[in-house]
Amino acid sequence: MSRRIAAGAMERWGGIPPEVAADTVLIVSELMTNAVQHGGGADSPQAVGLRMEHRDGQLLVEVTDNSSEPARRKVARETATNGRGLHLVEKLAAAWGTSNTNHTTWARVSTEPQGPTC
Repeated sequence: MSRRIAAGAMERWGGIPPEVAADTVLIVSELMTNAVQHGGGADSPQAVGLRMEHRDGQLLVEVTDNSSEPARRKVARETATNGRGLHLVEKLAAAWGTSNTNHTTWARVSTEPQGPTC
């Protein structure tokens, strides 16, 4: 659902290159997955939230959850099927981080194509 919401927002804003939109949809998916898995998710009294903004040649993605622990990259084993989400976010985004309260993980993406990322 969050992937469709993000794609729809970028389509309405217009002018976002398809490769940038695809990278941003992947970032949204990874951050939302982390929020649901590690931030309380559906069983939590506070829902997971998604906020996106397009301004000054940048997309800002913010995902808020109920966890007070900051998002952290893991060291995934070679055979692991998970644990690489924030590595992808780091590779695809111009910058990423967490809010002072750790409830929000954000990523900033340039709307100008940067060439191959992965």
